[in-house]
Amino acid sequence: MNTILQSIWGTEVMGKPFVPFTLPHLLGILSIVFGLYTLINNRHKLTDPILRRKIEIGIASTLAVQQTTLYTWYITSGNFSIAESLPLYSCRMAIIGSVYMILKRSYKAFEIIYFWGLVGAFIALITPDTSGFNFPHIMLVQYFVGHGSLILGIVYMMLAYNFKPTKYSLLGTYKITSIYFVLIYFVNKLVGGNYSYLNGKPHTPTLLDVLPPYPFYIPVILGAMFVLFFVAYMPFMIRKEDRTVVLRVRS
Repeated sequence: MNTILQSIWGTEVMGKPFVPFTLPHLLGILSIVFGLYTLINNRHKLTDPILRRKIEIGIASTLAVQQTTLYTWYITSGNFSIAESLPLYSCRMAIIGSVYMILKRSYKAFEIIYFWGLVGAFIALITPDTSGFNFPHIMLVQYFVGHGSLILGIVYMMLAYNFKPTKYSLLGTYKITSIYFVLIYFVNKLVGGNYSYLNGKPHTPTLLDVLPPYPFYIPVILGAMFVLFFVAYMPFMIRKEDRTVVLRVRS
């Protein structure tokens, strides 16, 4: 395998490994922020049903291609394993669910993907796990494309269809997430995996390194995730009547 192909699709880290908050990390985050800015700045155009469908197909296709690319690399590189490669991480499940949510315009799917997608992607983008691969390797590129498109898809559904989470969405997500983590804990024990990092910290440097060692960091990240779910819901806690008063005051 030549050097260029190895740097893009290889199985070994070439050059410097990925380090959080260096230029590739910051550029990845900035590209997502730019995409969000463009979408929000053009929200008035989302009344056009033809444009809406084009955007929906575009975001859903990007998410599908991202997951296909990820698993193609796993298989062709010989790195696919039941212990590490199944789509059991919450973000991967949210990405797959987002394709359904967007194409079917499903509010039921939105209720959980809003929390899993926004909070999961936020944590993932602050503490990226690219298996050490740096730019231009496909594992880094697909990581930011996937998490960025996940956020774009959620924000798009809110702008185009006025989807909003309710307190029942929050409570339902708490329940589903609790069941999910219990199941994943036993799956990890069964296959020797580390899905959702319930069996150890990532091998590459992340912010999880500042937390207590395994297993004491697990209650911390689970508690933080539930708090972040609540924080993500806070903008929608104002009652409709109160929201009207706020708008009148501002005007």
